[in-house]
Formats: sequence, structure tokens, C-alpha cells
Amino acid sequence: MFQINLKRLRERNKWSQVDLAKRLGVSQSTVGMWEAGRNKPTYTTLIRIANEFGVSVDALTGGHNNYAPCAPTFPEAILLASESAAYGIRTTLPETQRITMPDDSMTPEIHPGDLLVIRAIPSIEPESLIAFLYKKSLYVRKVFFAEETVIATALSASAPPICFSATEYENEGVLLLGEVCELVRKYF
Repeated sequence: MFQINLKRLRERNKWSQVDLAKRLGVSQSTVGMWEAGRNKPTYTTLIRIANEFGVSVDALTGGHNNYAPCAPTFPEAILLASESAAYGIRTTLPETQRITMPDDSMTPEIHPGDLLVIRAIPSIEPESLIAFLYKKSLYVRKVFFAEETVIATALSASAPPICFSATEYENEGVLLLGEVCELVRKYF
């Protein structure tokens, strides 16, 4: 679906593959491989493509279920979060984003490498499963509250809970990426 939508949007704007490649800072052959379905852009590049056409990532990819391989790598997730923080935004995207589960802290329900679809939320709700950056590390945890403290717990006994104060959260010590709304299991 992505390759079809990409080509339609490019042609609708009367751009050649070379025109789009220049706008994105990639080669014409890269755009050609995307349109032929032989390669896919990174998640960061996918966001740039969507922005270039003025559409959402979901509209570009035909919905989140059709584009699982575009999950950002850990450095991309940090970059996205850093860019958002620079603009005063508490989440990285207005709709959804995808991340790869970084560790085994949530096994047996979520395994390392599983793809998680994250939906932006304005604040943390009790017992929700959230993705967040804390002290330059990516975490996925179920959250609970105890007075002025947020307790982010893992399912695995080997991963200790992470606790942070409401003040620390409000002062950018914790960057909320969003709530986990879908899981795509990695099989192999």
C-alpha cells in the first residue's frame, strides 16, 4: 500500500522521482525502490515523506497494520522525542508511531523485538501500558500511582520498577511517547 500511495501522491503533485528525492535528501534510485516495493524508508524518513505531502503517516502507509517494518530504531525514537521536546511537545506524533520493544521487561506478554503501536496521550492514566524515555533510555511499563509518585512496573521479576515524581515528569525528566494500543508479535 505504501508504494502505491507514494507514487500517487508524487504524481498528483506533478513531481518526478528526482524532484521527490531532492526534497527528501535521498537518491532517485531510493525513491524508485520504495515505489517498486523493494525497499522501505526508515520511520524518520517516512515522517518526512508524510510531512512533504501534508498527510499523516497512517494515510501514507494505508493504516498502521500494513507497514510494520517502519518501526524506528532506538536512536530514531530518541531523536523523535528530542525534536518534540525542543518544540515543547510532550509526545512525538499527533496520531500513532511504532517502536520496537527494547528488552525483556514485559515478558511473557511482550517480547524483545515485538512491534508496539503507540498512541499519543495527553497524560498518564493509572494501569495503562505506556512507552516513555527516562534518563536517555526507552521503557515500556504498566503504570500505577502512589501519592505524588508514578510507579512504572515491569512483568519480568528481573526488571525493577521505575519510580518518578510528578515534578520530575512535569520538568521534562520523563518524556511520554504514548500508550501502547497494539502489539505486532515478532515471529522467527
